[in-house]
Order: sequence, then C-alpha cells, then structure tokens
Amino acid sequence: MIGAGFSFLAAAYSKLNKYRREYKKAELEKNKMDEVLNKYGISYQENFEFKEKIHGTREVNVNIEFKNWTKIKTTNSYKFDY
Repeated sequence: MIGAGFSFLAAAYSKLNKYRREYKKAELEKNKMDEVLNKYGISYQENFEFKEKIHGTREVNVNIEFKNWTKIKTTNSYKFDY
C-alpha cells in the first residue's frame, strides 16, 4: 500500500515539474519578445476567448492588438486537446 501511495506521489510530482519547466520556458520566451517590442516602442494587448469543449478538444481564439505597428489586429485560432 505504501509503495502504491509513493508511486502516485511520484507521478503527480513529475507532472508538476513538467508544468514548471514548460511555464518557465514560456515565460522566458515572452520576456524576450517583450524586450524586443519595448525596444521598438510597440505595445500590445491580448484577449483570449475559450470556446466550448467538444469531444475533448477546446478551441481558443486569441486576438492581439498592437499599438505603434503597421498591422492593427491579428487573430489566431488554436485547438487544444486535454
């Protein structure tokens, strides 16, 4: 019983560590992009819209509005399976 409990804890801890690594990587990439945009005086505002989850797939619409840039608005659509 104790061995099974430790195996569940190990699995949960490994998933937490994976999340932390991915979060730090994404945060580092965002900081690099922000640094470049700030260098050129470009600001932005993002808006995420989460659609209904259908058959395990959730669609997310991402709208990004840039200021002081030639393109005013860009829209991307992503599908996540979780």
